[in-house]
Amino acid sequence: FHYAYYTIPGDQDLFNADSSIYKEYSGRKTWYSFNYGSMHFIALDTSGADARFIDEKQMEWLKKDLETFRGSNAVFVVFHRPFLSTRKKGVVYPVPENIHKLFTEYRVKAVFSGGDKSYNSAVYDNVMYIQAGCSGYNDEKENRRSNQFYLVNYMNGHLDVRPGKVAISKKELK
Repeated sequence: FHYAYYTIPGDQDLFNADSSIYKEYSGRKTWYSFNYGSMHFIALDTSGADARFIDEKQMEWLKKDLETFRGSNAVFVVFHRPFLSTRKKGVVYPVPENIHKLFTEYRVKAVFSGGDKSYNSAVYDNVMYIQAGCSGYNDEKENRRSNQFYLVNYMNGHLDVRPGKVAISKKELK
């Protein structure tokens, strides 16, 4: 089998707040876009983000990329830093209004973020925000509570996201 494999840097992929090791081993820039059929995918680098979420250089690139691919059947955005958290406990991350405005203006179908252990989704102004956290690969106790993968299906304008778990036992961890 041959699979397309796209990565984005997370906060654990930096060394001394620098992404050069990530770029060297992945062979990718820290933000980029690609097309799959008539769908457009944007990968953003939020690994070293401050309150602005993405820096000015990346923001300008994002605006140009969204404009260039305005006619795509669907646009999906992916990044690491949690963008939305609807959990009853813990931190709720604000949606940066300038970025959300771009997503609504260019009719982004869905925004996937990670960086947290939970799964949540919500729709704001016709944009679906999906917190697709993963964890628990190396801990049997954590494994029972966490998702390790997501099956995503997009058909006829409808997006279906299903979290999945892999059962890991202590025997398998040794």
